Amino acid sequence: MLRSLASWAHDDRRSKARPDRVEQESPEVSSARPHRSSDPPVRDWRPRSWPGRGRGVDLSGSGDGSGTSAGPVLESRGQDSEFFGFLVGLGDLENEYRLHHLSDDAAQSRIAYFLWLVSSITLVYFDYLVLGPTRAFATMVAVRVIFACALIGSLLIFRHISTVRHYDWMTLGVSLVMAAFVYSINASRPPDYFANFVLDILFPLSMYLVVRNRLLFCTIAACAFSAVDLFSLIADRHAVPPMFRNVVIASHVLANIMGFLVAAEINSFRRRAYRLYCDEISSRRLIERIASVDDLTGSVTRRSFLEALDHEMLRSRRFGRSLTIIVMDLDGFKKINDSHGHYAGDELLRHFASTVTSQKREIDVFGRLGGEEFCLMLPETSLDGAALVAERVRETWASFELPFDGVPLRSTVSLGVATLAATDDSYHSLLRRADGLLYDAKHLGRNRVVIESGSPGTKVTIGSHAVVAGADESSDETTGASPRFSSN
Repeated sequence: MLRSLASWAHDDRRSKARPDRVEQESPEVSSARPHRSSDPPVRDWRPRSWPGRGRGVDLSGSGDGSGTSAGPVLESRGQDSEFFGFLVGLGDLENEYRLHHLSDDAAQSRIAYFLWLVSSITLVYFDYLVLGPTRAFATMVAVRVIFACALIGSLLIFRHISTVRHYDWMTLGVSLVMAAFVYSINASRPPDYFANFVLDILFPLSMYLVVRNRLLFCTIAACAFSAVDLFSLIADRHAVPPMFRNVVIASHVLANIMGFLVAAEINSFRRRAYRLYCDEISSRRLIERIASVDDLTGSVTRRSFLEALDHEMLRSRRFGRSLTIIVMDLDGFKKINDSHGHYAGDELLRHFASTVTSQKREIDVFGRLGGEEFCLMLPETSLDGAALVAERVRETWASFELPFDGVPLRSTVSLGVATLAATDDSYHSLLRRADGLLYDAKHLGRNRVVIESGSPGTKVTIGSHAVVAGADESSDETTGASPRFSSN
């Protein structure tokens, strides 16, 4: 059953991508991250349940503001390594797999070393029963004490190992020390005592099944232990019965073969399980990206933007910082859409999103509220600063031409700027005021910025009248000229 599940995992992963090498983060999503240079920092507005919150999770769209979202940029992975059907390497994912399991592997190896330590100390009593108070017993006790000190030192060092390379070589070194210890014990035993060879068969199995290491290193350590043990047995061929010697040799061979196969199966299954885990994380991040980033424009979706705005309002109130939003709507967009087709409208939206993205900071959040209406959230920004940003967006967009079927399409944008007030009990009231200022800009002739002046209810208009190419303005919105700066 385990092999069938692992085989299914091996086949299933070929059509999936690796999670930690997915998307480049879009400016819209990264803008909601903590701003390291500010005090207090702008908090990560994403929910705690989102994977990797605060660790730079990739939830991006195109990332360049152009809105040409082609999905996540997948990075090719190296070929997996297999040995007779066993997965022994994950390509360039192998190091991350080992690092992911490093603490668990080190803990299990410490358990194995502790059991070796306990068994070594316990066998002192049996040494005394066999040897009595002789010099050979004292020599064996000294050897066991040296080995016990080496194990205790290894246990202490293992608590501070932080790299896979050091762990692998440290584990191999301890296993080879174990082999040298067994050779010393066997050399000190009486000629007619060879019962310890039966117990020694358990140690190669423990090196395969209990000590977690690279399969190659486990094999080297176990084979070295068996070779040393069998050398001690064969070197004293006159004291050991031939039948017993042959049984021990066969037992060591079988122990190494079975230990290798089981360890390879366990390692293969763990790697396939880790790859499935990575694929699940990748799918979850892709779902979060789809739910958070508008596929057409690369801006944040309405739900994610309102969530970001809600979190930023709480932060601004707590630290007494300013918060300003700019609601913007393309002028005459419906007529351009009807006259030149939806593809022209989509291209216009993409380029407008790119224009706004080029004018905003990293901590600003740009979202699409619906249709051709967008909103830009400016944390720790006053009305004057937001007015400058809005005017730059208006002027840049008014001078932009989109070549389409040999006809240059031009559009303008109306913007409403509002700041967080003490009377705003939620983001709804702030958005409602900014939206009202936006429609004031529409009725005043479009292609202008209307901002609050001082307190809610008073406003200042910035901008100049302009005509949308290819659109009949008189039937769409109220036209009329107004001074570049006028108080209302």
